[in-house]
Amino acid sequence: MKIQVAERMNHIEGSVIRQFAEAALKPGLITFANGNPAPATYPIEEMKKFFIEALESDEVEDLLMYGNVQGYPPLVKCLKERLAKKYGFDFEMNDLYIVSGGTQAADVVSKIWLDKGDAVITEEPSYASMYNIFRAYEADLIGVPIDDTGIDVDAVEEVLKTNPKVKLIYTIPSF
Repeated sequence: MKIQVAERMNHIEGSVIRQFAEAALKPGLITFANGNPAPATYPIEEMKKFFIEALESDEVEDLLMYGNVQGYPPLVKCLKERLAKKYGFDFEMNDLYIVSGGTQAADVVSKIWLDKGDAVITEEPSYASMYNIFRAYEADLIGVPIDDTGIDVDAVEEVLKTNPKVKLIYTIPSF
């Protein structure tokens, strides 16, 4: 029996990040591809302390179970209170979700917003993994250059004027 993946997956390319990560396993090679911190900076002793406290707490069963899809409820509650008080966020009209990182956030946003043939403006260069996320939802990618100050806003404006299918702009303010 031949297993056939979904047609939309034909647009997905191999991960450049994975290729760099695999290359980084070679002795003596240092790669910055994944953006990982140096292991020497990990706060191992502090983390041991927190893990032991958590595992010895009365809430250990909750900690080891699957979490709420919106994020850890006490954290969500605390963040909502702070955002409402400090910045005036209205959580009657909005909501807050905790995600595992930018990649998961982009996947959720793409799943909700993108239809086949919609366009996404991305910086060139950009985070390579995002290209495959947008392609998985069959979006067209439109690259816009960056300079010392960030994304070229004039180029973005021109794309927005000429392409009504743009639904998202993906930018990394600190690239």
